[in-house]
Amino acid sequence: MIGALAAAAVAAAGLGDWRPTPHEARRLAAGHVVVEMLPDPGRSSGVIHAAIDIPAPASRVWALVQDCADAPKVVTFLVGCQVIRRGPSGAWDVREDTIGVLFLPRLRVMLRTEATPMREFRFHCLPGGDLNACDGETTLETTPAGAVRVIYASAVSSPFPLPDLIIRTVLGAAVAQSLTNLRRAATGP
Repeated sequence: MIGALAAAAVAAAGLGDWRPTPHEARRLAAGHVVVEMLPDPGRSSGVIHAAIDIPAPASRVWALVQDCADAPKVVTFLVGCQVIRRGPSGAWDVREDTIGVLFLPRLRVMLRTEATPMREFRFHCLPGGDLNACDGETTLETTPAGAVRVIYASAVSSPFPLPDLIIRTVLGAAVAQSLTNLRRAATGP
């Protein structure tokens, strides 16, 4: 599910190396979402790093992170998600996502996801969609307070002829809202 957040992503090394600073960790523990959008001149519109702490069982958070069918209820701008093919052990799948961003034309994105259960969900674009390449990941960690920290990272390249600053601003807000939606879904009834 969270793989859909990076439907406009391009390959970037070391994305999963980001961790919140001590100051950001205190903000997360206080219930805030942390989002960092960085320029990535010459390669993409920007790099997204984001995190949220969710006071819910890791199994519930994990189920939501990898859920394709209900992903549009959580992920901002995701209109649809369909699993096209699944690996025999369930460790990977191929998904078709449909992204609708404001007034812009919808994007069809083909993603391959790979999962290390209860820990890491990686994704990258495949040929056949509106994007040529993408890469990113969502990682789950347990905080000292017992919450699940969801850490998201991707490099983003927009196919639309808009300034990178605008792309980063819109995507930063979308990622923050999606993580808030994830927390609400994980802690709600």
